[in-house]
Amino acid sequence: MRILIVEDEPVTARYIKNLLEEIYHNKRYSISMQSNLLSSECFLLENQIDLLILDLNLNGENGFELLEQAVASSFHTIVVSGNIDKALLAFEYGVLDFIPKPFDVDRLQMALDLLVN
Repeated sequence: MRILIVEDEPVTARYIKNLLEEIYHNKRYSISMQSNLLSSECFLLENQIDLLILDLNLNGENGFELLEQAVASSFHTIVVSGNIDKALLAFEYGVLDFIPKPFDVDRLQMALDLLVN
């Protein structure tokens, strides 16, 4: 499993990374982190991923722009955001799940379980 976390808050990015490490502790995985749209777009051009974990507000930039750029890519997306008013729009982009902030390991696990089903 190749995972990209796109989150502009370093504390939140590390929290998500730690939860993923807890969940995938006995499986093969790699986790990369990016904090803005430009670096995320460049990363996606150069790397294949299986899962994108995306915040929608990236220092004032709109996370949906990343989904628009990567429309033909073959990875799943889980949105993690405090902007719950954007949840319906996120599903229109074909995201796997929308996790409102704050969240815990159980809620993240529920979203990741959708990858198998």
